[in-house]
Amino acid sequence: MNFNTPGDLAVNAAGTRFMLARGKEALRLRILNGLRIFRGHWKFDLRRGLPMFESVLIKNPDTRIVRAVFRDFLLQFVGVAEVSRIELRFNREDRIMNLDFVLRTDTGEELQDTFPYEVA
Repeated sequence: MNFNTPGDLAVNAAGTRFMLARGKEALRLRILNGLRIFRGHWKFDLRRGLPMFESVLIKNPDTRIVRAVFRDFLLQFVGVAEVSRIELRFNREDRIMNLDFVLRTDTGEELQDTFPYEVA
């Protein structure tokens, strides 16, 4: 069962059944959707989101602060027990910052993923 990238619905191989994400997969999708929200850009709550323009997408960011921003963000999700690893990979030529993270859920499962930020 493959879930669509931005949401939480999946269709079985025959195309006859829809399913909602549950457990670790639902948590992964909530996190990835949350990483798309920059603070001040969601009209219903301008305080919500990551401080991307204040702390992350700035000239010569302090990577310790950037890691702390993402660690704090990940820990706010219900179901996240611990953030094991956060790595930032910068591709200056293509202007992409990849956020690699590994965390442990409250059920003891490991969840790891990569989220790319493209800077135009």
